[in-house]
Amino acid sequence: LLSGRDLHMDNVVASRDGPVLVDTEMLVQPLVDLPGQGVRSGTAIQAAEESLQSSCVSTGFLSFLVPDADGRLWDVGGLCGEGGFPVPEGRRVWVDANTDAMRPETVPHVAPQKQNVLFLDGRRQAPEAFLEELTQGFAAVYRLLLARRPQLLAEGSPLAALGCSGARLLLRPTDLYDVLLVRVASPSVQREAVTRSFLIDALNAVFRGEKRRPGLWPLAGQERRSLDDHDVPYFSIRTDATAMEADDGERVTGFVREAGIAVVRRRLLSL
Repeated sequence: LLSGRDLHMDNVVASRDGPVLVDTEMLVQPLVDLPGQGVRSGTAIQAAEESLQSSCVSTGFLSFLVPDADGRLWDVGGLCGEGGFPVPEGRRVWVDANTDAMRPETVPHVAPQKQNVLFLDGRRQAPEAFLEELTQGFAAVYRLLLARRPQLLAEGSPLAALGCSGARLLLRPTDLYDVLLVRVASPSVQREAVTRSFLIDALNAVFRGEKRRPGLWPLAGQERRSLDDHDVPYFSIRTDATAMEADDGERVTGFVREAGIAVVRRRLLSL
């Protein structure tokens, strides 16, 4: 309902009273069209994509499958993720410490178990063992939303308050930035600025079919400046807006089809 995304195992903590979201910056997400998605408007594929994006599966809370370098799928979902998979960017460690040969190296690293995993008497409680409870809870909340819909849509409601807030907009997967930042920080890349520049410029390949200045070009500049500072790029948009501003003040329009709060209201009306 709240058009949430990125509710993976890093953003969920198991508690006695149920799972708790600890990072809600990607609630009330707008409906966007991004370059490189490769889905033509009006096609069956687009309809399927929009249907998926409007379901609870898109939140990542239940299950969120990601491939590793070998193509194997691992679940990092808020309820089902339990770690144990290889991290693409590895881990930076110091080798031969306190010697003249001391140097940083990237070594294989396995994602640890997170606090989203529920334990009882020392044993992990698998979500699939509680399908009936999960289904009943989903149905109960659905009926509650139907019963309270007029109040939720009214002016001054808690839902209305979400319409004047902000939300993070994830234009690319964060793990893509993580891998890139590890690579550009490696000594072999740091020796030649042009090599480092080429690695970052590769992100702009999504614009290769554009014959004019892409509408998202100001955000590409903001992205580049963040990566040059060894930061993960961060973009945000008002939940009631279909336009946003880059860090240099330039207004960016044309890629948000529906504001986040409008998506939430439409979903509530469609129940």
